Amino acid sequence: MKQLIRIAIRNVIRQKRRSLFAGLSIFTGIGFVIFLSGFFNGFIDNVINSTVQASLGAIQIHHTKYLSADTDRIKYDMPWNKDLLARIHAVSGVINITPRIMFEGLLTHGAQSSVFMATAIDPDTEYTVCPKRKDIENQPSLTNQNQQAIFLGDELAQGIGANLQDTIVLQATTQTSNINALDASVQGTLSLNVPFQAKRMLVTSLRFAQNLLRMPGRVTEYAIQINDLKNAKTIAQAISRSLGHEYEVLTWEERDLMVKQFVTRLKIIFGFINVILFVLITAGIINTMLMAVYERTKEIGTMIAIGTKRWQIMALFLIESATLGCIAACLGAFFGTLIITHLSHTGVFLKPPGTKMVQIFPHIGIFDIFTVIIIALIGAVFSALYPAYKASKLKPVDALRAH
Repeated sequence: MKQLIRIAIRNVIRQKRRSLFAGLSIFTGIGFVIFLSGFFNGFIDNVINSTVQASLGAIQIHHTKYLSADTDRIKYDMPWNKDLLARIHAVSGVINITPRIMFEGLLTHGAQSSVFMATAIDPDTEYTVCPKRKDIENQPSLTNQNQQAIFLGDELAQGIGANLQDTIVLQATTQTSNINALDASVQGTLSLNVPFQAKRMLVTSLRFAQNLLRMPGRVTEYAIQINDLKNAKTIAQAISRSLGHEYEVLTWEERDLMVKQFVTRLKIIFGFINVILFVLITAGIINTMLMAVYERTKEIGTMIAIGTKRWQIMALFLIESATLGCIAACLGAFFGTLIITHLSHTGVFLKPPGTKMVQIFPHIGIFDIFTVIIIALIGAVFSALYPAYKASKLKPVDALRAH
């Protein structure tokens, strides 16, 4: 077998042009797969981080009837007290907790009115659970010192003609089904990628919402930061066991099914692209090895005539293909990883259709790199099976007569 390996390596080196063409197809394909893997990883991370760190949090807690209610959701509230917070904090993996109130209403600015969807946050804890929320706020973040401050979605602000420091009247229905209204001051705008949110969303302080809705010491949800998103399901189950059936605990994936489905679709598209690339690589290897069989017909006939077994002929071609595939795949993975490593530091600016400019940071793990190389190696060997079998079945007399 050692002799066959030496001969196979010699043949790969000797046939420079043929090896170069086959190697280039593998090199280019693997490099492109590595690049796409890193790019897709970065894009998916951006989508997830924009969801988890800018709005939802890794895990959310609600009253068990809150999400299923068609109307008057604020009636299904929860206490905001140290006892409940302590029970949540006691669960392993929980880092920070922030309370919120989600509500709807009508805002009025002069003669202009618009329906709004509000997120009321506690500024002291919100930015630890969702640090990227600061990225969408175009002015300094909310504070508890100015409880009447609000941030409007940029398109909502334009639609009602609101400027900084303008006073706006917020009107909402309380838990007792009464209408209440309070004055608020515009302190900034929100740069939201989703057009519908930009036209309806506003953010205010938790204290302001509790006064407007007349629900002191009450909240509608808790958002939680955890130590690792991969453990979100396990931590959510532990929190649910701790709190009991009165509370519903959901991970970000369960809370936002649209984002989960979007990520799943991206992975399917990426898998389909990879299959196409590997098919092209395989076709290139088959073509190259078949050319090798035709070009080396006399050589193969001579080897069989002097006693080389047919399985050895077949093994020789498989080893040549594996050698070529391994070298080209490693080089392609190396250069693809270099590009991804560079982009992971500089970032890539991208503008998906219908959204604003985002910056992604491509990355790829060692396991993914080795997986791509191994798949390429296996593909190279299987691609050479037919040419190798064809070579092993040549008859010495016919092979030696070939021109």
